Amino acid sequence: MASAWKLTLRNDDSSDLAFDATIEFRDADGFVVDSDREHGFFVPAGSEKTFTGYDLVKMPGASRVARTNAKLAPR
Repeated sequence: MASAWKLTLRNDDSSDLAFDATIEFRDADGFVVDSDREHGFFVPAGSEKTFTGYDLVKMPGASRVARTNAKLAPR
């Protein structure tokens, strides 16, 4: 089952940001059902950028996805 995600970030700093992200697909209780790793995101200084994507979440957990969460790691 495909689950889509959308991540909007605003960079108020004077330096550009480069990072990788782990998108977590969570159930209603907050437990991670599956995750997707994305690499090479870039947000220029003083700007906002929206990233989107999707992942094929494995069954049977896919039917329990209630929300997504993003964890960012600097590059």
